[in-house]
Amino acid sequence: TLRNPVEREWSRAKMNLCKRTGRNVEEVSRDEFIDEFNDPPQKQSNDYAALIQRWTEHFGTSKMLVLFYDELISTPLDYFTKICRFLNISGPDAMLEQQLTEVVFRGVAGDLPLEYEHYLFELHRDRIASFLHFTDEKVYPAQWLDKHSGTK
Repeated sequence: TLRNPVEREWSRAKMNLCKRTGRNVEEVSRDEFIDEFNDPPQKQSNDYAALIQRWTEHFGTSKMLVLFYDELISTPLDYFTKICRFLNISGPDAMLEQQLTEVVFRGVAGDLPLEYEHYLFELHRDRIASFLHFTDEKVYPAQWLDKHSGTK
């Protein structure tokens, strides 16, 4: 499941710097956030084209299902149905829809400041753009670019 890299990084940074340390977003310095955003393994985790290529080399395309976090949020029943179809198991019924929309783990509170949004978009813009050309599913990567392009 792939998520907008800007939003993914913000969520991950809040988890690492706030939840794990018992602090609020306001208590974390700019330098700490910038260091967290530039963590090399995490930057690699946002290179979706490279990740999918590596996984495909090992498992083949028939054993991989690439979905988007955006779908999970907007249409959880459809998202879950795709997973069931891929696994060749019976799909959910409409009775499960409420359970599928229930928030099980709420992330750390704190909206993404424009300064960090700009920084993260500059950090990931090229990877998002290259992924847009890599995948057949262009809707979400294009939305990610559009959403953050105004932060220049």
